[in-house]
Amino acid sequence: MAGGQFTVVKSDVLSTPYQARWVIADAKTGEVLDDAQGCGYRSPETADAALWFRFRTPARLAGEEQKKQAVRAWTEAHKDFMACMRHLDRTITRGDYGPDGVFNAYLIAEYLHAAGYDDLPFSAANLVKYGIEGGKQNVREKDQSR
Repeated sequence: MAGGQFTVVKSDVLSTPYQARWVIADAKTGEVLDDAQGCGYRSPETADAALWFRFRTPARLAGEEQKKQAVRAWTEAHKDFMACMRHLDRTITRGDYGPDGVFNAYLIAEYLHAAGYDDLPFSAANLVKYGIEGGKQNVREKDQSR
């Protein structure tokens, strides 16, 4: 897991035989930059999230905003596909999709590919994050305003 000049590495000092701990380090020198107040992160995913949050830059935030705008524009232009995704989400939530049904970016990527949407300016994960999850939040806000 790399974030350019920073990387997430397993700490031999903070890890125990039963619990691995992760830290954020400089990719070139190996110097530990963040060790979660001396305890280390419990998983590489949480360390990666901290890496993104702690070392975010205006350029990185602007890139996120561009992705968000691209997803919003695409979802407005493809309301039929988004309605299908919301129906699929409800079906999986109810348990009608099967015991292993999980509504995630992998499933969305399969549906995008099946529908012929292969060359998009954003990823399926961005569609879930800004299009579908954002849509759920907007629906909740409308329901609460009644």
